[in-house]
Amino acid sequence: MEMDLERLYFEYSDKVYHFIYILVRNKETAEDLTQETFYKAYKGLQHFNDQSSHSTWLLKIARNTTYDYFRRKRIIQFFTWGNEVVIDHQTLTPESSALRNETHSEIHTALLRLKKDYRDVIILRKINECSI
Repeated sequence: MEMDLERLYFEYSDKVYHFIYILVRNKETAEDLTQETFYKAYKGLQHFNDQSSHSTWLLKIARNTTYDYFRRKRIIQFFTWGNEVVIDHQTLTPESSALRNETHSEIHTALLRLKKDYRDVIILRKINECSI
């Protein structure tokens, strides 16, 4: 069982981390929640029944873990598009940088208007490139 979890971790940890990071927009929090996700997966590994892919199962655990975190912290806004995005300033002109920031702001505003479940679908399908 430990070997299976180790394989799952090496195969899916980046995908889980990326999904959580998009929701929390904080590196340390995303790392902590990724670890918590895999701990919960370890505890529930014997109950995994192959009704879904490992990726789907882990992302569902990650989603629930992240929303539990939001409830504990009473965080209402799920997305923040700020200066945390790493940008190579040498290749961006001031105009393209401003356009990129404006685009991120528009996407953020549009995502906030969606129901939580719809937001999850957009993030999982279009950003994390998960299959339907």
